[in-house]
Amino acid sequence: MEDEVAALLSPPARWGYEYVEPPSFTPSPEREHPPRREQVRLIPRAQAAGLWEATGLVAGGAVFAIVLDASLGFFSGGVHGALATIAIVAVHTIAAAIAFLAARAWFRAAQGGSGATASAAVRRWGIPGLNAAATFVAPYLVLPVEAIRGLRRIGRERGDLVPHPGDTRRAEEAYTEATAAWQQRIAQFEQAERRRLATRPIWRPVPFARDARVTCVFGGPPLAWTAALTTLGGSLLGSNARVLIGDLSRRLTADVLAGLARAAGVPVAASVLPSRAAGGDLLAEIDWPELSSVLVEVLHSAQRDLDVSRRERQDDRSVIREVSACLDPRAPVSIARLRAALLAVQEVPLDGTAPIAPAEHDRLRSVFNEVQRTHGGVLERVIRIERALRDFELLDGAASAPGDGSSIGDGETRLRVIGIDKRVDELENDRLVDLLFQLLLRRVRADSVQADVLVVLGADRIRREALEALIDHAGHSSFAVVLMFEHLRQDAIELIGAGGAAAAFMVLGNHREAREASEFIGSEYKWVETAHT
Repeated sequence: MEDEVAALLSPPARWGYEYVEPPSFTPSPEREHPPRREQVRLIPRAQAAGLWEATGLVAGGAVFAIVLDASLGFFSGGVHGALATIAIVAVHTIAAAIAFLAARAWFRAAQGGSGATASAAVRRWGIPGLNAAATFVAPYLVLPVEAIRGLRRIGRERGDLVPHPGDTRRAEEAYTEATAAWQQRIAQFEQAERRRLATRPIWRPVPFARDARVTCVFGGPPLAWTAALTTLGGSLLGSNARVLIGDLSRRLTADVLAGLARAAGVPVAASVLPSRAAGGDLLAEIDWPELSSVLVEVLHSAQRDLDVSRRERQDDRSVIREVSACLDPRAPVSIARLRAALLAVQEVPLDGTAPIAPAEHDRLRSVFNEVQRTHGGVLERVIRIERALRDFELLDGAASAPGDGSSIGDGETRLRVIGIDKRVDELENDRLVDLLFQLLLRRVRADSVQADVLVVLGADRIRREALEALIDHAGHSSFAVVLMFEHLRQDAIELIGAGGAAAAFMVLGNHREAREASEFIGSEYKWVETAHT
């Protein structure tokens, strides 16, 4: 288990792994360049067959036989004694051997490259034997005739050239050695190529590109979200990145990642809205103008008419800012103090535990004149805002005065998860979702998110204009933003590629959403699967 967790929390930062078809086997390029045979010099066929040497030997033998026979008295019949007879026999035997060798040379010169047939074997041994026998009887006749025939044939076949036998043999030996070395090099190259292919990884990480400041992920069932967030978040933590997750969804997506990070000893901080710890951290270092902007965005998040929404937000923000201007700027900024101030405007009696001072109370009672209260609808607006703030008072717990330097996360926390309590009712859940997003957007706008990657789960619960604001501000920030949408509906469709955001798609069960995704990706591309594991 520890090895699996360590592998998950390891670089590089990635979405997962993709199968990469290994390259085909590459044969050795030397196969196209086999060794070449060495060129050998050409000589006349008679010389190659040894006919030149044989003719010279026959001529010399003829002279030798004639001289010796004449010296021993063979021609005059004056041979006397056993010694002379033995010498003559020896001379004739030598002449017969010379004739035999000469006849063999004639045979080689005559046959060229013919095969070894039965008739060739007879000529190879029989004719030289008969020639030797005839020469033994009359060497002084046969050998001169053989010498003359040899000279004539040498002259006649001078233009018939063949490779030199000695050079051919040496070239053949060199070619055999070069061929063996060539085949060995091919075998070594291809064996190394097979080893390389056998050890080549076929699963490569799909990198998380931080260059794309915003990445929008669409679709996917809950299990796919858990797997994707665990893989991405784990690899980011393994790459020493700090991750902040804002969980706006109704899914339990971040629990597995948080558990694995804790098991690996990674500092993790998790908080759930509504709670004092989470709210105080989100509201830290906020001033009254910022708080008024955040609250009016939450109060009118469901308004789809842009003109009406803009007018109502402007009026509500003006009321909140006029009320907050009556409060002591040195005191902490909190929703509880704002709500108490709104009650004071309504002239509702406050007990001694109210978080506003008597001087502030006096200023608040006179902030609006009678005309505004009666005919301007200010009182009704104040009452509506105060009632809406009742759901948010619990967030004030750790809120601090401006300038104390606190912010989301700290230097040691590597993974921070802020989510919405899944058990609260639907209305409160929607309000908390809008509030959490607006507070995160405020941090992004101020570039004060102490994280390298901000992940927003369930981004399709936020209206398009707010998401566009987040994308615009994230493009100028020092961290990357990942928005995960459960569906690819109208607002999400209009956000695809907005502001240069990268888009990724998981399973889209609805056919209309799948068609929109395919049109964005390009319908001319095809996904081909050859095997499943």
